[in-house]
Amino acid sequence: MASKNRDSELTKGAGAGFLAGALSFLALLIAVEFLFFLAGFMSMLGELAKLHGLGMEEQYQLTPQLLLLGLLNAGATAVGHIWAIRLGFLPLGAMGAVTGVIQRLAGRPGRRRAHRVGLLAMVAMMNVILLIWELGRRQKINELLIKNPQYFAWREMLLESLPTTLIVGLVLASLAAYLLWEVWHWWYRQLTPLLWLREAREGVGAGESRRWLQVSGVALGFCLLSLMPAFDFYQREGPDTISGHRWLDINTPRVAVPLKLEKRPERVAVSNVQGLGQVEVYISDGAQEGAPLRGGESLTLSDDIHQYSYSEISLVGLPPGTYYLYLAISGQNARGLMRYIVLEQGTALMGLAAWTLTLLLTGALVSALLLAFEVGDLVGTL
Repeated sequence: MASKNRDSELTKGAGAGFLAGALSFLALLIAVEFLFFLAGFMSMLGELAKLHGLGMEEQYQLTPQLLLLGLLNAGATAVGHIWAIRLGFLPLGAMGAVTGVIQRLAGRPGRRRAHRVGLLAMVAMMNVILLIWELGRRQKINELLIKNPQYFAWREMLLESLPTTLIVGLVLASLAAYLLWEVWHWWYRQLTPLLWLREAREGVGAGESRRWLQVSGVALGFCLLSLMPAFDFYQREGPDTISGHRWLDINTPRVAVPLKLEKRPERVAVSNVQGLGQVEVYISDGAQEGAPLRGGESLTLSDDIHQYSYSEISLVGLPPGTYYLYLAISGQNARGLMRYIVLEQGTALMGLAAWTLTLLLTGALVSALLLAFEVGDLVGTL
């Protein structure tokens, strides 16, 4: 019987959490739409004030009919936006359901701790989503650089320091998670009596706080000590790009650029920055000029800085190793600066490296928050 009651409590907690998450999404969306409406309304008042200053208020009067029409248009636009992303309640509802179950599981020791565990669960889920998104974004940027040579010069800015990006992202995601949890928790409290969920009793002892303090401290120390090897693990196993440039002219009509590829090669792209003449491009597996292993398109160089030629060579199927990119220019007064960029896909361990980094970063943040909570409880108790 006790087991059935517990299962029923968890089911009701999941249901209440899902509804609270869906309603939180709707509430936040309405708040954002209201801010957009308020910004537009203030802008309109500013324009009317300018017209008034120019003495043109008689030509442009804000009649009640015009104001009503504007409000109706703004309302229709807001409803359209909400309808366009109506499925957004599903992920937030799922996050709310998980938070509701975890909060119910942690509810026995005391309501305050249960609430904190719910907050930590929301923070953890939000940060896992952000970390996965950021790692995927970096891979998309690498692919973007291959397709758009004009962005080569922005590579370092687009692919900023991975540790810095992730740590800053964790802080921002945690703030967003706290805001979402506050809204979710308000809805959850309203739904709890409707589903006949029993509240957990209060009371946290000093001994229990000490145990949680020890556990969170050990977890935080382990995560922090493991972060540097985890970053190195991901950077070694994750996707990467290799880029460079070579100048070609009548004195140096042919070059062989060594490409040491330690991961699975995906493709290489070559383009020019001004120049004249024709350039042949191909990949070989030997330092001596010979039969091309993979050939690219012949490039016709342009001396216009706003135009460039582009050739892409697929390297899919080739094993990691050292290859040579051959560039050969020909033609009267032939010259040009050639840029190349190689995309390497991650190794078979890339997924493991990404999950290891994600779990350690999330674990460090959650452990630090839990440590702060328990220190506050212990100080308050003593």
